Amino acid sequence: MAVQRFRAEKGLIATDGKLVTDQQLAQLTSQLIVAQAETANADARYQRIKSIIDSGQLDAAVTDSIESAVITTLREKFLEASRKEADITNRLGSRHVQAIRLRTEMSEYKRLMFEELSRIAESYRSTYAVARDRQKNLEDQVAQAKGISASANDSQVQLRELEREAETYKNLYQTFLQRYQEAIQQQSFPVTEARIITNPSIPEKPSAPKKPLVLTLSALLGLMAGAGIGAFREFRDRFFRTGDQISSALGLEFLGTIPLAADAGPVKSADTSHKRAIIKTSKIADQVIDHPLSAFAETLRSAKIAVDIYTGAKKPKIIGLVSVLPGEGKSTVSVNFAELLAVQGARVLLIDADLRNPGATRMLGRHAEAGVLEVIQDGASVWDLLLVNPKTKLAFLPAIVKRRIPYSSELLASEGMDRLLAQASERFDYIVVDLPPLAPVVDARAVASKMDAFLFVVEWGRTARNVVRKTLEHSPTIVNKCAGVVLNKVDNNKMKLYQQYGSSEYYYSRYSSYYRED
Repeated sequence: MAVQRFRAEKGLIATDGKLVTDQQLAQLTSQLIVAQAETANADARYQRIKSIIDSGQLDAAVTDSIESAVITTLREKFLEASRKEADITNRLGSRHVQAIRLRTEMSEYKRLMFEELSRIAESYRSTYAVARDRQKNLEDQVAQAKGISASANDSQVQLRELEREAETYKNLYQTFLQRYQEAIQQQSFPVTEARIITNPSIPEKPSAPKKPLVLTLSALLGLMAGAGIGAFREFRDRFFRTGDQISSALGLEFLGTIPLAADAGPVKSADTSHKRAIIKTSKIADQVIDHPLSAFAETLRSAKIAVDIYTGAKKPKIIGLVSVLPGEGKSTVSVNFAELLAVQGARVLLIDADLRNPGATRMLGRHAEAGVLEVIQDGASVWDLLLVNPKTKLAFLPAIVKRRIPYSSELLASEGMDRLLAQASERFDYIVVDLPPLAPVVDARAVASKMDAFLFVVEWGRTARNVVRKTLEHSPTIVNKCAGVVLNKVDNNKMKLYQQYGSSEYYYSRYSSYYRED
């Protein structure tokens, strides 16, 4: 059955001991040889008559021109006129009126013959084109048939293996069948050495295993194993899971959780009519715009209020977003936070200051040719390099890194950065700066004095508490200016495992009715 199914699946149909694909390949090859000969013949005929037309040789012989009644008639008239012209020229001179008229007729006959030859040549060219197209079609079919035949040859290797297995199983079956029949026959032989001592009795209960004992031991072992695994996992869980852990371990204000958003894929359409427009590469960059009533947007509103309270009436507000490790979603939070401020009517500038790994630029400004480096190093005008979202009026200054920059911290702490922030302060209410993570580089600490407030992003269930605590111990300026901490990429399904009575997570199912994720 496996052999037959494999033949049907791979299309290994054979007739007369040969695969149909091989027979088709042989037929197509034969047709291709004939087509190549016909193409060569048609090309030769066309080239011959074309050379005659190009050279103007009226006397050259071509089969179709000889068989053409029109050319034959014109040739006879041409020869008759030529004879008369020669006779008149000999008797009356070449300038005689009749001689001139006859030469004119001869020229006209010659022109008509060449026109007829041109029509014949066009038919030859059409015949050649048809033959060439047929040859090309047959060549494509032969190439396709070769590929199918090669694939069939590869499949035949597996087919032969299946056939060998089938033959082996057949032999085994026949051997066991023969032994079975021998055993049946042997059962009918009389056995004289056996005698019945006692008749068998049907047992009322199994002698083993002892079900109550097994169930009791299994339950106890299961409880012990479950408790041990739970204790081990609780001991090994050194990550941030709840807001209370943020407050107790870091001593900072907890602003809320951002649920783990599914990868929404690329943006279907973007406004590319202007090179200064923001072009988003992923729908997650529009999360607060597409889902304004979601928990994602509500947490960012909480972060805005915390920043406004922390900075007071100061304008503009320069806000730095940082994380401890790369990949915690800091750039995504920065983009959506800036979009949220812009949607609420504020004049917002988003600066990608991560000169080592510009994540915000990859989301909003892959098409940009210059950015923050040119403003800081070369003194370029910031207004000429801004990208703008036509919908929300968010301004974005990308980071176009064309080579590795080993002195990025010096650039962010330089006078060029001061000049950039000073120019931006004249037009914007909020300046959101997407800074590099704290653990790998010192860039965020170098520019900390220029920020009015910080928002700290921590990834839920991935970033160790000890790493965050030790990193912040070496960054007192950032801690002192930190408006709060956002717990990012929260898995709400697993969050239920960490609920405690009275905590915000415990009541999440009740106040989640205020959110709309769709």
